[in-house]
Amino acid sequence: QSKTNLTASAVGATQGPTLAQLSIRSTLLKVDSKNSPLLNTLFSGLLGTSLQVDALGWDGLLNANINILQYLNELSVVALNLKVGDYTQLLKTNVTAAQLIQAAANVAKVNNATADVQLALKNLADAALKVPAIKEISAGDLFNLKTGTTSAGLDANIQLFQLVQAIIQIANKNNAIAATLPIDLLGLAKITTKVQVIEPPQFSSIGDPKLALNTKPEDANAIYVRTAQVRTLTSIEVPLVNLVDSFTNLLNGVLCLLGCDLPNIKIINPLIININLDAGGAQALLTAYSCSTDAKSLTVDAESAIAELRVGQIADPATVFTVDTVKMNPLPLINILAKCKGSECPPKDFSDGGIALTLDTPIAKTTHSNLTFIGDSAPTNLKLPPAELHMKPTGDIVKSLNATLAGISIKIYGPANSNGVLDTLASTVSTALTNILTAVLQIILPAIITALGSILDPLINQLLSLLGINLMDTVIGANLSCGQGGRAQLVL
Repeated sequence: QSKTNLTASAVGATQGPTLAQLSIRSTLLKVDSKNSPLLNTLFSGLLGTSLQVDALGWDGLLNANINILQYLNELSVVALNLKVGDYTQLLKTNVTAAQLIQAAANVAKVNNATADVQLALKNLADAALKVPAIKEISAGDLFNLKTGTTSAGLDANIQLFQLVQAIIQIANKNNAIAATLPIDLLGLAKITTKVQVIEPPQFSSIGDPKLALNTKPEDANAIYVRTAQVRTLTSIEVPLVNLVDSFTNLLNGVLCLLGCDLPNIKIINPLIININLDAGGAQALLTAYSCSTDAKSLTVDAESAIAELRVGQIADPATVFTVDTVKMNPLPLINILAKCKGSECPPKDFSDGGIALTLDTPIAKTTHSNLTFIGDSAPTNLKLPPAELHMKPTGDIVKSLNATLAGISIKIYGPANSNGVLDTLASTVSTALTNILTAVLQIILPAIITALGSILDPLINQLLSLLGINLMDTVIGANLSCGQGGRAQLVL
């Protein structure tokens, strides 16, 4: 009888550390031929160079992921000639936008990305080569990786479109370039829109969730993500009424019947309105987690996107694209001219004051909420697609915007100051003049509100979503890989 000797062997391994990853994105799901020209013009302006990527290329980037570990390894070799694995040095070494994009292109090619994705990255890298070296930009600006994060913590994915988006937005923040959009791209005439990134995004954050507990966003161990904060400045020309001269003459004729010592009135037409929209601020901070054998969970403190809307005249154009709040002067609608008197003929504009509008208000208030990833939405392991929860403002943005526009403040001001600015409210106004001016406003105000609504709608719904901002809905993603505290596990 033959005998067979059997032996058994096993390989033990210590599982990696417990790591959590948060990600944040808007709800942009598809790029088509309608918004791809806007993306090209927008990103060209933010970079300060020309860029051409077709709709299939943008959409391919939107639906592709890139592995952070592969990307950083490639960046070490391509851009910096660093030793692969020296991530601490890599994350703080400055590089150019072209090098950052080229590393992504190399990884995509190795991983057999679609031809559309490879061509899109090539075109992006070629465009970025035209941009001078960007100061103070590094891989650490792209990924919020905690000090001491091991290669296991880097073995995670991020959306390729967001990586490109972040590179371009950080480049814009550091170069202080305002992208100018042609008037026809938003489907509107007689407007100019400029966009600049005030605070770049932090789309992905990876670290030890235990160290992240009880932290603030600025703390070194915080696991924290945010969308970009952007500033848009739009100038729009609004023709208020037809036959303005005839209307003005009729108005002054009525005034003269009340007493010809009353001032002359001139309706300003066309009206040039400046609209400043500061949008962004969606963010999420890890506050709790559980690696229970029964069920994993992760909790974040989320804050919805906010937007500040200002309408009027820009007080100082030089300060518009800075971190400072934009100051608006009242926007004159009606010029009240004093009666002609000797050397003061013709009188200076607003010599007897004027009527002007101002608007400075939030259109989407901050909303705090706790999002808990548990059960069917339990966080997945790193490298897998994240569990996602939607973060929506409690209020209706559309209704809020309509209420904001309906509440535009229009007031009567006294004579302009030496700079021609209406800055002091009129203390006394005759009842007759007030009644007449009120009637005038009832005619021109609907035209103003219609004009503002026509530009704000595409700004909020179309342009911001391409910048990674959506005031109506933001998606938070969560991954959690639970280590076993150094306990050996049988793996083979």
